[in-house]
Amino acid sequence: MHPCGCRFYTAWVGRTIEEGHIIIQPDTLHPREIRNITRYMLQLDHDEGVRARRAGEKRKFTLLPLEMMIAIDALQSLNGIARPFAIWDDYRSIYDKGIRFDIPDVVPFKETPMPDAKFLHVGKDWDTSAPDSAWTGMRDAYVEALTEGSGCTPDLRILKDGTAAWDLETEQSFTVDQESAAMLLDFELENMLAMYDASYNRGGITQAYKFYVQYGVITLSHAQVAKHDEVLKRTAFKDRLGATLDYDIKALLEKAIPFNQLPEAARKVWANKATTHSAQTELPLAA
Repeated sequence: MHPCGCRFYTAWVGRTIEEGHIIIQPDTLHPREIRNITRYMLQLDHDEGVRARRAGEKRKFTLLPLEMMIAIDALQSLNGIARPFAIWDDYRSIYDKGIRFDIPDVVPFKETPMPDAKFLHVGKDWDTSAPDSAWTGMRDAYVEALTEGSGCTPDLRILKDGTAAWDLETEQSFTVDQESAAMLLDFELENMLAMYDASYNRGGITQAYKFYVQYGVITLSHAQVAKHDEVLKRTAFKDRLGATLDYDIKALLEKAIPFNQLPEAARKVWANKATTHSAQTELPLAA
């Protein structure tokens, strides 16, 4: 629970890595709470479907149509805020198992001061910390090995940073193909649920995102290919670090350092996170 006693869990691990450091400070909602909100929306959609059928009426709303469900699952996998294919497990829980996720009453709580940011050192070579670092971005060793020599192996393109990524067909913006989405639900739902039930290896939290890309269900803009490659690498690293879903915030804070202990280059990058207190440096004692 948050120190203030509220129901809403907070994510403490930042989303970017600058000058070899990740910020440790309350930021967005914790992945656990984001998943709960998704569950509430799925539950409302289910209940509206039941009401409409009983009344012999058309639905009055659908909060999460199929394309939105896929987009949510893909982007949550991309950013490491949900286990791969988590939305399909929640869908199964509600529609097949009869488990309910009703919106709870939230007790008001007092505003609490924001603690000063601390910074976890991960080094500037964090992306090469895994033996399979070449595959943590917009690539997949299993897919490429499985399709090698078949004519279906994804073509590669060289990004500006010199690394290789899948040469995907692009659109003007991020889109979910309706026909592909429907086919995925018809033919791959059991497979996606099986992959969810099997869990994933540390560092593989981006599995669902790559799955949707591989099947052509989601399409990116040209600029998003390089950006999402970067995010995939960062997310895979944070997952290997144990800093995506469930992590020990006390242990991370013990390893992190305050702003005034950052190297000069890092202080310049993170200057917007400095406070009057955290920016103070200890002066040497007079002789």
